[in-house]
Amino acid sequence: MSFAAFYPKEKPKPNLLQIKHPKIGDILLRFTGDKHERDLMASWLKVLTSWGVDRKRNRMYVAIASNFSYAMWCVLYALYQHPAVLSTEGIFRRDTNVTMKHKFCNDLLYETLGVADILQHYNDVVLLAKTLQYMLLNLPCSIFGDDNFDDLVQTCQTLQIENVIDVKKQRDVEEADLDSDVAGMTSVQLKQLRDCIARIYAGSKTRHRYGLIALTLHLLKQITMQYAQNRMTCHAMSLLFVMCFESKNNAQQMLQNPLRSVLLIKVLIFHAYYLFPASQPWKMADIVVAEKQEKLTLEKYGELQLSKEQKQN
Repeated sequence: MSFAAFYPKEKPKPNLLQIKHPKIGDILLRFTGDKHERDLMASWLKVLTSWGVDRKRNRMYVAIASNFSYAMWCVLYALYQHPAVLSTEGIFRRDTNVTMKHKFCNDLLYETLGVADILQHYNDVVLLAKTLQYMLLNLPCSIFGDDNFDDLVQTCQTLQIENVIDVKKQRDVEEADLDSDVAGMTSVQLKQLRDCIARIYAGSKTRHRYGLIALTLHLLKQITMQYAQNRMTCHAMSLLFVMCFESKNNAQQMLQNPLRSVLLIKVLIFHAYYLFPASQPWKMADIVVAEKQEKLTLEKYGELQLSKEQKQN
């Protein structure tokens, strides 16, 4: 943040922000008065300053803003606790109230809801499932990282897995057999993909992203393991989540090849526990992390909101 103006009142808040974003360029935002307990400016700051530089690859990346990771953590926690999450038929295919979903997402991103509030007031399993999809779809970047996801797609293509979709064109395939292509992967193929994942997400800097991916894929895997009850295969999941996981770098090309990553996503879900192992349970503190640029900006924002007396003290 390089510029801030203030409301002319006793305890002013900055209401103009000029941000230099490395991808977008200069952005000027004007905010009217915050309503209730929501801090609009802080929420926008978290999203617009969530980026960093990958020194090893010499390229910039879009980070997961801490309010998005907080929102997704809360939804995932509620889904893991819900007694109907594994038995609800077509859980991610079903519709929910769009207005309620949008309000729920807004409250989560403004961080005005906690897990206890969700379990008490928003504990509808379909609403939670559709909110998870909506959050993933509207992340500023892929949950995997845009460049990371492109690398995983390329690695998956080198594995030369016989896609069951191509086989289905030649003969009928039962729905339950649509996962047979990934189920038959060799240990060599799986190790190659796992090594690629370990290389991409090595180090503490990416641990929170890795954890969020693992929690999401493990949940989807658990659901598909109850296919007899919910009729959800890994193949069906991959089609439902292809747009949610896809790299934002590939947004324009998606029109020509919308299913380019279906096979990769199916592999990641089917072999989730092997590809994304968890040595211990994930905690909120592991997942909800503000990366360097966001953290520094929010610290500066906090200083700007202090009164003169607070600053002197």
